[in-house]
Parts: sequence; C-alpha cells; structure tokens
Amino acid sequence: MKLRRLSTILLSGLVLLSSVVSAAAGDQPLATLAENSSLDRTREPVVVTGVFPGKPVEEIFVYGWNAGSWEQIPFQVDERDASGELVDVEDGVMDENDDVVFMAGDLGDQPGVPIGFELPVGDLWFQVEVSDPLDPGSKGWATVVHSRVLSVTNPTDYIDFDPVNKRIISSDYGLGWATAASVPPGQGQHNGLD
Repeated sequence: MKLRRLSTILLSGLVLLSSVVSAAAGDQPLATLAENSSLDRTREPVVVTGVFPGKPVEEIFVYGWNAGSWEQIPFQVDERDASGELVDVEDGVMDENDDVVFMAGDLGDQPGVPIGFELPVGDLWFQVEVSDPLDPGSKGWATVVHSRVLSVTNPTDYIDFDPVNKRIISSDYGLGWATAASVPPGQGQHNGLD
C-alpha cells in the first residue's frame, strides 16, 4: 500500500535543497562540459510544482542520466485540491499546484544527450538541477518528461505502511501510533489538567 500523501507530508519539512528547473526543447544544445552528480544529501525529497498542466498524471515520468544512459528514477505525483490541500486523487490531471516528488539520492549526472534523442517523450521536458545550499558546488540532475507511451519501469517504494500495527516504515526510520496496549500504565493518559 502506498501512502503518497503521507510520505510527502512527512518529508516536506526536510527539504533543504535548492533546485533550478529549466524547460528544454528537442534541439536545445547541451552544456559542453558535463558534470557528475556530487550531491551528498541523498535523503531529502525534491519537489517540482506546476509542470505539464493539463496532462494526465499517468503520463509524467522522471529520469536521471547515469553511467551514460537514461534511467527512470522513483517518483510520485501529489495532487492538490483547489484549496491547496494534498489529496489521494483529485482529477488525475496535472494542475499548476500539483507536485512531482523524487528523492535527491536518485539524481543523476548532468545529461550527456537530450532525453528526446533516446526516449519517446514530448517536445518539452524539464531539466531539474539540484544543489545543496550549504555546498553550492554539490549538484545532481533529473529530467521530468511527458510521454503517452512510456510506463513505470522503476516501481521502488521507499515507504511502507503496516495498517495492523499503524506504522510507517522506511530504511531510515519508523513512525507509529501508540495503541492502548503499548502505553505503560500511568503514561499517555492526560486530561489536559496537569
């Protein structure tokens, strides 16, 4: 079971990275001197808002350039309602306030070739450059694309939810809710008058 909304809420307070999003077209020249990803802060999410308005969320994908080729990285699309609140499903269409979220640890190198040369994507894509504000020379890159023919090839899910024990579990932390049986006598029972 995926907790799209909950995982973003839990991680959104950790976003300390800065990102630059630039739109690219199929014939845009690439930088002549490519850089390798040097970002050491790998556990923070990267949030990109307002890309591909009007396109179905199932047609949005994120790629990184790794070892000289394009590789799909884990991502999720978080939809927001008209008031800006995160919802499980709104209308299934990218809106200006919807987010594409992926982890800094999955960023790749600066692309060596335009993604449109190798993958069936639309004429417009967004290259995201992420840098650490504490070390601006530390960078990583991802490319957000729209495609009607691609499918999810990297279904990695970093967070699991155990509904029986009411726990969120990841490789780095666990978060749970206490049950009456797990609270020692005399603790956790507050009436607000203490």
